[in-house]
Amino acid sequence: MTGATGFLGTHILHALLAEGTVATVHCLVRRSLRRGGSGGDDRLLAAWRKYSLPEAAYREAVATGRVRTVHGDLGLPHFGLDGPTWAGLCASVDLVLHNGAVVNWLCDYHAARPANVVGTQEALRLATTSRVKHFHYVSTISTSQGAEEDPLETASLHAHLAQGRGYVASKWVAEHVSREACAASGVPFTIYRPGMVSVHSRSGSCNPSDYVSRLLASMAQLKATVGSSAMLDVTPVDYVAAAIAVVACAPRLPSGRTYHLVHPAPLTYDALGDLVRAACGPVDVGAATGADGAAGQRATMEPVAFEVFVDRAAAATAGQGSPCALRPLAGYLKAVGVVDTQVYECTATVDALAALGVRCPGLSAAMVAAAIRFLL
Repeated sequence: MTGATGFLGTHILHALLAEGTVATVHCLVRRSLRRGGSGGDDRLLAAWRKYSLPEAAYREAVATGRVRTVHGDLGLPHFGLDGPTWAGLCASVDLVLHNGAVVNWLCDYHAARPANVVGTQEALRLATTSRVKHFHYVSTISTSQGAEEDPLETASLHAHLAQGRGYVASKWVAEHVSREACAASGVPFTIYRPGMVSVHSRSGSCNPSDYVSRLLASMAQLKATVGSSAMLDVTPVDYVAAAIAVVACAPRLPSGRTYHLVHPAPLTYDALGDLVRAACGPVDVGAATGADGAAGQRATMEPVAFEVFVDRAAAATAGQGSPCALRPLAGYLKAVGVVDTQVYECTATVDALAALGVRCPGLSAAMVAAAIRFLL
């Protein structure tokens, strides 16, 4: 497995360990550069702690050999591994789950290519050397035109490049390379296209750096919500991770399938605002609005236009002078406007996963409240 230290990756690893058929997960991890760090094991443990996953379960998996760290780099030939280590993996593993990537929506294609394209080519090399292994590639919903089994259109790649979406372009190329290489060599493969992977449905853990997390935290900080009919995909990370783990471990599933791991019921910003208001209850509006004489007044959070919300986020500070959570994205959001998520087809995915016992949780005020507690 690659990408085991990221937000989604830690949850995939946790879900894999819950599958009784998984004996050992070899995790490719960059060696820690922190002085005194114990290397890849240190980074894996730090990721589990960051996202509130059960530390005892991780330590037990390491102690019993169910999790083994392989120190390497996605952008290097053979992941930078020495000959015996590479050969040992090629001969011993049963499947390759390639989740690792540089995720930066603002970077150009050339910056993303080494890890995202070259890394995929090396993962494919691992899947085809010594013996054939099922190749599982975690792409992104942004490579799709909407349908679950739609072909990758070259025109969409050109559009991503022309519009400066280097990360998406790199994932498009990597998915294309995966499909072509596996089809040509007879390697079974599965493609997963996650959407906006966000709040854990039970713990509320989330990635503080992503858009949805910053939006939720900022609503709580600014004591206001966004009023908009634009759509937002908020897909629980535990659903995405369980889907990938269960499909990867299921026997005799057909090769070449694509799974759209998006929420089957995306919501509007207005609906998200309703959940935030229910989660937070009445708030002290004086500190948020600066209105004269308003200190101590309590009221329901008001919905404001997206542009107004972003302006407030850019200008406001949270407690102790720290910036509002959305502030680092304010300049970008002012330029592009409200993030309006495309609605992607996922009916076949939902049906297939339901047959395997995996269902997407509905979004709730309790989930939003847990996320805000986690973030703030």
